[in-house]
Amino acid sequence: MNTPIDLDSILMYLDPLQQREPFTIRQALEGTAILGGTGSGKTSGSGYHLAMALLSHPARFGGLITTAKLEDRAMWERFIRDAGREDDLVVFSMNAEDKPQSFNFLNDPAVHTGPGGLIFNLVSFLETIIKSLERGQKGGEAPFWKHSLRQLLRLGFILLRAANGIITLSDLHQLVVSAPRDARQVADWQELESRVDSLSSSELETLQISKEWHTNSYCCDVIDRALRSEMTDDERRDVEHAVQFWCKTWPILPNETRESVSMTFLSAADYLLTGSLRTLLTTDTTVSTADTFDGKLILIDLPVLAYQDVGVLAATIWKQAFQLAVQSRDIQGDSRPVFLWSDEAHLTLTEQDNKFQTVARGLRCATVLLTQNLDCFYEVLSGNHPQSAKFAVDSLMGNLSTKIFHANSSATTNKWAAELIGKQYLWQTHSLGENGSYNMDYYEGRLSHSSGDN
Repeated sequence: MNTPIDLDSILMYLDPLQQREPFTIRQALEGTAILGGTGSGKTSGSGYHLAMALLSHPARFGGLITTAKLEDRAMWERFIRDAGREDDLVVFSMNAEDKPQSFNFLNDPAVHTGPGGLIFNLVSFLETIIKSLERGQKGGEAPFWKHSLRQLLRLGFILLRAANGIITLSDLHQLVVSAPRDARQVADWQELESRVDSLSSSELETLQISKEWHTNSYCCDVIDRALRSEMTDDERRDVEHAVQFWCKTWPILPNETRESVSMTFLSAADYLLTGSLRTLLTTDTTVSTADTFDGKLILIDLPVLAYQDVGVLAATIWKQAFQLAVQSRDIQGDSRPVFLWSDEAHLTLTEQDNKFQTVARGLRCATVLLTQNLDCFYEVLSGNHPQSAKFAVDSLMGNLSTKIFHANSSATTNKWAAELIGKQYLWQTHSLGENGSYNMDYYEGRLSHSSGDN
């Protein structure tokens, strides 16, 4: 694009009949939250009109769309067709009838060049993926467990990068599986073998165990090649630190601790290294998050409610990769705006969403989160610290400047809305739908009821 984007360009009017209250690109970039119970019209009403505004604007927003229900794909295909954007649609799915698409997120340029550097980004990426499979669990991990998991990821990646030049999930999986679990495995077997005739029975056993590990362990092979590779002084210090961890610290950890930390990673990695997700997310790349900057509309047709953990993983990976790509691009006056759309957003909400939203406006990304009520967000982020979850959710909602409330029966949400609206304006909507008419009254002051078809 060469023409500067006018951020004050109007996307739609909140009162279209009177053409009052224009909603601009700038306001969309400040984030939108749409809350409402089942059947309240949050998707077919305000969601529909905002989606059509984003799709139809001359700026031709690119976008990433995650799905929750099986029918979401057909709905978005209709939206995109009505906006004349069929050529921009890319469907990412397991459906054999669709054009095959794949996205190797570990090789995504944004991961390699984004804020924090490759190792930091990969650790953050995988940590978020792992947490997504544990969302809402009570009794969250203690800081020690989290730190140990980060150590495993970070120091494993350092060795693999030095030894192989590239980092793959399958290589990290092999490294962890073959890492020493007994201090005898890392003993100097050559020194023991040099005096084999004088060894005690326990030393002979150590010799056998050590020689077996040194001969057949992928982890040992990686360590050997990493130490022999060409590297800078800083890189060598990192590698030596990683070797110390895997050869000195890891084997002597309490068995329960070591197995818990390793299985936390291995169980999540297994999802991505088996079945359809292996092909979709760890092989080649035919579509990437950067394609949205050229106006592509990437629809993740792996609805979470249907695919469960597989859907959560796919949506979380795509969403985090998209956020990282957005943070990595150089914004100019003609940079195309993009949007991130997440219906039933609580199903894929992560701690990264709030961090991203604090900078999304300047990066020209319009976030739209739809959910039933605030309790859904609180539940997802609660873990072992309910009060922290409240702070996190309140912060996220504070960073989504536009809030649209539909009918719901959540006392928590209604109280929160009442306190908010008591200080701001309220639009009272009687009918707002794909095929419905508008009838909107303008109020200032306290919360009042809205009723109607949706």
